[in-house]
Amino acid sequence: MSPRARPLGILVLVVFVGSIFGALVSQLIGIILPEGVIRDFFVKGFQPHFGPLSMDLGVIGFTVGFTLRLTVASILGIMLAVHIFRWY
Repeated sequence: MSPRARPLGILVLVVFVGSIFGALVSQLIGIILPEGVIRDFFVKGFQPHFGPLSMDLGVIGFTVGFTLRLTVASILGIMLAVHIFRWY
């Protein structure tokens, strides 16, 4: 394996950690800043959701759903994590 080749799983983990860090920053900005355009820019985002998909098999039932919340801060967190990952 060459020194620049990295497993895909590590990249996925880095993107996940970056998105969590960005979401945390977004929540902190929402607490610190007063109501206004700047707060809305960092806190509100695109939020698609899929589901819920319910299935009842008689003996067991389950419900599955998925929500993805993208904010400016979470995208910046992902970009920062990937940038750091490039130099790791």
